[in-house]
Amino acid sequence: MSKKFVVVALVLLLAALMSSNAFAAAIPGCTTGVNPVYIAVGSSGQFNTFAYAAQDILLAAGNGYEFWAGNNVTQLVDSRVNVNDTVKVWMAWDTQAVCNLYVYFSSDSTVGVKDFFAYTHITTPKAANVGSVYVNPSGTTWPACPNTTSPINAGLPVCTSTGTVPVQITTFLTTKAGPTSSTSKPQPHCGQTASTSTTFCFFNAGMADVRPEDTLYATTRALTNFASTTYVGLGYNSAVCGGSATLGCPFYTAMGTGSKFNVVKFALTGTDPIGKGTVPTYTTLRTGAAPVVVLASNFDSTTSSGFGYVDSNTGTYLYHDILRKVLALFYEGTLSCTGDVLPTAAVPCQSPDSPVGCGVGAGNPVQVLQREELSGTYNTFEFNAIRTMTGSSNPFKGQQTISATNWVSDALSSQEFNNYPALNYNSGSGCPAGGTTVPDGSTNCGDPLYQITTTSSSACGAGGWKARAIGTGELVNALVNKNAQQTSGSSIFVNDGLGYAFWGYGNVSALCAGQTSGSGFDTCSQYLGHYLTVDAIDPLFSSEGGADNGENVAGAYNLPQCNLKPTGTLSCGALPFTHIKDGKYPIWTLLGLVTFNQKTGQTIPPGVVAMVANAENEAGGGKNIDDFVPLLTNINLTTYTGDLNLGVLRSHYIQSAVNPADGISGCSGVFTGIPIGHNTSTASNPVCLGDAGGDVGGSVFTVQSVVDFNKDFGGTTYLNGKALPAAYGIYGLHQ
Repeated sequence: MSKKFVVVALVLLLAALMSSNAFAAAIPGCTTGVNPVYIAVGSSGQFNTFAYAAQDILLAAGNGYEFWAGNNVTQLVDSRVNVNDTVKVWMAWDTQAVCNLYVYFSSDSTVGVKDFFAYTHITTPKAANVGSVYVNPSGTTWPACPNTTSPINAGLPVCTSTGTVPVQITTFLTTKAGPTSSTSKPQPHCGQTASTSTTFCFFNAGMADVRPEDTLYATTRALTNFASTTYVGLGYNSAVCGGSATLGCPFYTAMGTGSKFNVVKFALTGTDPIGKGTVPTYTTLRTGAAPVVVLASNFDSTTSSGFGYVDSNTGTYLYHDILRKVLALFYEGTLSCTGDVLPTAAVPCQSPDSPVGCGVGAGNPVQVLQREELSGTYNTFEFNAIRTMTGSSNPFKGQQTISATNWVSDALSSQEFNNYPALNYNSGSGCPAGGTTVPDGSTNCGDPLYQITTTSSSACGAGGWKARAIGTGELVNALVNKNAQQTSGSSIFVNDGLGYAFWGYGNVSALCAGQTSGSGFDTCSQYLGHYLTVDAIDPLFSSEGGADNGENVAGAYNLPQCNLKPTGTLSCGALPFTHIKDGKYPIWTLLGLVTFNQKTGQTIPPGVVAMVANAENEAGGGKNIDDFVPLLTNINLTTYTGDLNLGVLRSHYIQSAVNPADGISGCSGVFTGIPIGHNTSTASNPVCLGDAGGDVGGSVFTVQSVVDFNKDFGGTTYLNGKALPAAYGIYGLHQ
């Protein structure tokens, strides 16, 4: 047999192996090769919007358009430690022989940033630093694309055919990055412009809900010895549970689905701590602001002690607001009854005809759901709702000094309050291994997290607990008992549930039953859950619950819905996000991505800049997906510039040894025509909106206040005769 026929046979065999159906037709395009343009990994918060951004780019180019999506059919393997993360993914490409490819793997903010920075040093076929993470060829299937009436992922573009992913794409994704010969050069999507560059990337964007410095802090915190009084260390490095300083014990779900997330060390600068590769210099492009919405289940709706009860005197949910400190105490495990949410004097009795003021007393036990410690959602909630400076005693008091007159400082609190993960980790009576079955409810489990928060002798009786769900979808499903093992009477059955999630039409669709399409907004025949305002401030509408002037067509405090089935013409109702834009709602963050920085021999990949521009354009009114408030508006899709749309920011601070910069001084007071692709600011080189350091949980300021502060004090003698740099800002302050 000739060499030519051997090659053809191998290609055909590979195509068969890469498909779950060897007889299915391949989707058009990519017949001879792949040009990767945008290969991203990270949080789900921008997953849908960026899919439409890729669609916009490909349709505008006019070279054909194809789309494929898969839910939990793909594994990413970190070859440094040989661990896998199961993710969902979308892909978009054109129909050229060498196709332009756009891919987004949805995992978790910290995992996404870690995957971007994971590099291994090799010496053959030449010395190079290569991306350590890629698609696991033995842990991934490429099923035929679903049809338009049975979408595999809600809220994504229409799957364009019923074929399988082209073999050129699957081969590229399942091949580890790196040179194939001594003369190999990095692919263009890696942003390496010097012919001598030794950086061979797999990903060119790490998508995150928080800054990369904050994700590194989250990882460092998880891999630090458990600190029972300050919670600056969570103990996932413990040998008791099989952890180490570089590869921690996994975070397991308590929902019985087997979901987990791995904790793996990485670095933002210098040398990878495991693979020993030199990591590339980076910048962060922010895309927009998103609120974390507090959710309550409606299952218990028959009496005034249930979260789902509708007060006949007002026609809306009795439980519709929660004070932030009370919310924090629920997630610490200190409070655990529905009655703790309400000001008793304003609560009616159980009878609809009873006068206001009867009260419900302690109420019912609450089931509290939280996310895994590496997620952007968890960290936004942790540092804006739980571990804050708000309400702190002065001086700070640790847990060991709590007394009748001194309570623990908020800054020393946590969702991990009184939880040592290595306690009953993944073993022992009542704490199942691997998260494949649920805790039996007889004992506290460190991981999978299951804490009994109420006993029979407490104010509202037994039945309260706090448990972890992995991922937004699993948590929202858990809130309304949609995970398979949440049967009536099980230890994780939710009666009066409390949870949280980043806002997104797709994120909250599970709280709607009997969805009916409307104009922009859809309605539900039954709302399975609703949201709570925090300190009487609404995250979505200008009025509380959207109750004024019919703002919320779903009804006050019900979550607005959109028909996310891919009909090809997705158009959701626009939301005002009034109190994100004015900075009043306390639990929000700036979303963004980490990519390669602009420097000699390296550039910000043009494909990444184009994706950010188109995503912000979509979020600003393209299809009203409204998963986030775009940072910029009036986007010019030729020059990739825009005007500032968000007039507030969070104070930056030193985080993970990176000095703070908010990028405001670099704008010189002009916030129009701002370039989307930019460097990272430093004190000596301010770049408009190029920020650095941490900002999750930072105090909220208006942009104008930072401009005025810098004008008054920047570059002048200010403190103790010290001349401050021109880029001086209001740094180090926490909410």
